[in-house]
Amino acid sequence: MNYVTLTLDITTAAATNETRYLVVPWAGEWRLEKALFAPATTVAADAADYITVSLKNGSDTCGSLATSATASTVGTMRSVTLTAGVLDFTGAADDLEIAAVNTGGSGAAHDGSWTFGFRKLSKGS
Repeated sequence: MNYVTLTLDITTAAATNETRYLVVPWAGEWRLEKALFAPATTVAADAADYITVSLKNGSDTCGSLATSATASTVGTMRSVTLTAGVLDFTGAADDLEIAAVNTGGSGAAHDGSWTFGFRKLSKGS
């Protein structure tokens, strides 16, 4: 197995901050190569009242998306630009953190499906 795709469905109400975690269940070293978000709720772009979702490897941010300048629209996949150098994970040990933080009054919902593509870098048991 050289590639694995993991998905995570999230339904978090507006104005709710939440953190989830995802782990590649197989041993070895894995590189996060793709992160996509398919919104299940449309969230308009709003510079004062928005949500930011950060993808983290430990304390390092791998990438993020926000609705401050770009809307999340049902039926329109959003791709996250990933940060080189912090994308390697040890399978069955390191977790990918998905942290949603609302800014402003009523905030925005984090509702949809994440898809993460990992490529295996080394053999594991």
